[in-house]
Amino acid sequence: MDPTLDDFRLPSSDRCWWCGDVATTEEHRIKHSTLRRVAQSEEGKVHPGNVFKKSSDFEGALHSIKKGAQVRWRKNLCANCNNARSQPFDLAYDLFEAYLVDHMDDMMRWKSLDWPAVYGSDWEEKARDLARYFAKQVGCMLATQRLPVPQELVAFLNGAERCPST
Repeated sequence: MDPTLDDFRLPSSDRCWWCGDVATTEEHRIKHSTLRRVAQSEEGKVHPGNVFKKSSDFEGALHSIKKGAQVRWRKNLCANCNNARSQPFDLAYDLFEAYLVDHMDDMMRWKSLDWPAVYGSDWEEKARDLARYFAKQVGCMLATQRLPVPQELVAFLNGAERCPST
């Protein structure tokens, strides 16, 4: 944790930053399904060592794609928020990632992303759900660092149209 942020840190908490219930789960920093896809060998076996990570506190091949501080935030969400409430966000991310992987050879020629091609006729709501997936990641990162999660971010996760910056 960066000591220059110490003045902003909150006391340690065992509560879900989203709803306030007891925090019982650790969110993956990168979706487990993404890590599995990247770690998969040509033979179809998953090898964590196939994934290289470089960050301020770690550089090297991963030892696990399931648990540990390199792949998960600390416990700061309840099971309901991490699973049921955020399931549409995870599904929107999965569709987005699948679309990008399926079209990776063509993307260099694109001038922009065709959201209806990714999500279909309800692309606006699914694109918001994708943004909510990343907002949940930001909330988990802030909570892991014991920094306040903006209420505008929580409101966005709860269904607000947008998340204005403050």
